[in-house]
Formats: sequence, C-alpha cells, structure tokens
Amino acid sequence: MKDALIIAKKDITDAFRTNTVWTAVGFMTILVLARWISIGPKFIELSSHPFLLATAQFDLWLPLFAIVIGYNSVVGERETGRIRLLLGFPSKRWDLVFGKFIGRTVVLVIGILVSVVLLGTLVVLQVGNFNLIDIVSGTWTLFLYGVAWMGATVGVSSFVSSGRRAIGIMFGLYAFFGPLWTQLGLPLLSILITGNPSTENIELAEILTYADGPTWYLYASRISPFEAFAGANRYVSDLFGLVLTGKTTSAPHLPNLFGIVMLLAWIFLPVTFGYWRFKQAEFE
Repeated sequence: MKDALIIAKKDITDAFRTNTVWTAVGFMTILVLARWISIGPKFIELSSHPFLLATAQFDLWLPLFAIVIGYNSVVGERETGRIRLLLGFPSKRWDLVFGKFIGRTVVLVIGILVSVVLLGTLVVLQVGNFNLIDIVSGTWTLFLYGVAWMGATVGVSSFVSSGRRAIGIMFGLYAFFGPLWTQLGLPLLSILITGNPSTENIELAEILTYADGPTWYLYASRISPFEAFAGANRYVSDLFGLVLTGKTTSAPHLPNLFGIVMLLAWIFLPVTFGYWRFKQAEFE
C-alpha cells in the first residue's frame, strides 16, 4: 500500500507539472458555464431540485474527462519503456495499477470539485437558497460516477498494449452504454429476458423519476453507468433527506440501490481484471 501511495503521489505531481490538472479544470469550467447558459437559469429556477438538475449535465462529458485523463495511465509506462524501471523497484504490479488509479482519480476529483463549487454558486445566486442536502448528495454522486469511469479506464489501460487500444475500447464502452444502450443494449437484454426485443412501451425517463415499470427493466437499465447515475442523482438526495429529516421517498429502493452497486462494480471489477491481466504480462 505504501508503494502504491508513492506512485500515486508521483502521478499527481506529474499531472500538476504537465498542466493536466489545470487543463481538465479549465475545460470542465467552460463546459459548466456553456451548459448553464444553454439550459437557461430560469428553467433551473423552476425546478424543486435545481442543483441536481444542473449536475445532471455531467452524465455525458464527465466520462470523457475520465477517459482522457486515465487511458494512458498504465499503458503509457509500457509504451515508453519506463515499466521495466518501475517494476525494478520493490513495488509490486498491484502497487503500480492501484497507485495509478488513485493518482488519476485525485486529478479527476479536483476538476469535479471546481465544477461543483462554480455550479453551486450559480444555483444559489439564481434561486436564492442553499440546499445543503442536494449539494452534498449531488457532489457525492458525481464523485462516485466519475470514479466509476476512472476505474474502468485504468482497468483497460492495465491490460492493453497501446494507448490507442485503450482509448478505442473506452470510447466503444462509452458509445455502447451511452447513446446505444436504449437502442441496442436493452433490446438485447429484453430478448434474453422476455423473448421480445421491443422496449418501445417503456419510457426510461419516467422510470428514472420513479414511475412504475417492468421490474427487469428497472434493474437492467441501471447496468449502464449513465442510467445508474441518472437514477442515483435524485435517489441519493432522497436517502439523505430520509436519514436527516425523516422525509419519505417514492423511489423504488432496490433498483436504485442496485444502480449504486453497479457504479461500485464499474470501479472495482475493471481494476481487478486489469491487474490480473497485467500481472500475467511479460515485458521485453
């Protein structure tokens, strides 16, 4: 663990030295402002959960930042030949993979924090009140979502042999579980579960706002990190309100808890698999 933290510290230092952190923060800030203008402050003002509505914008572009920041984390050392030097120290291969995961996650979290502070300030200035439960729960959900994509990215970076393969696989996963999920992924699951590929009569937007829907669909939709985040974004706030203020929620607990578990799985399973493959690799 000590060696992993040393590698993570060096990775974070390198990110600051090469301006990776400031580039990420700058682009995320620009996107927050651009999206804020496109949504329209007045529309935000009409929402009962304005901060959560504003953070919903992160669903498509936060994964892209995680991919860009993390795709070269392990395979980059392999391509430059520094992998032999790193593995020549007492550190084990697990320390390298886990250290890279920690380092790149810290860089991503810094970008998220800056975006959240900016977004929270805009929301408070617009609506005139500070909803602590929404801000804390929304920030926690963003962290979980971002780290899920970072886990997947570092995991892939650990077992491929080139950066181009890493970024190609990750953009493929992004496309399949994002834009293609309702057109391809869910119909495939529907064939396996119901024998019918059609899901036209199921409105995903209604399900994610806690309307009734087929039980299998409530779970299957949340296999995608995009949909797991969409469901968790509001559900986690409800949970915080339930615990802290005793408010009730109409959210289906088990499907949404399953979505949170899936986000955790997107963190741990790819990193574990990536390490397993990396452990077996031989370097010339």
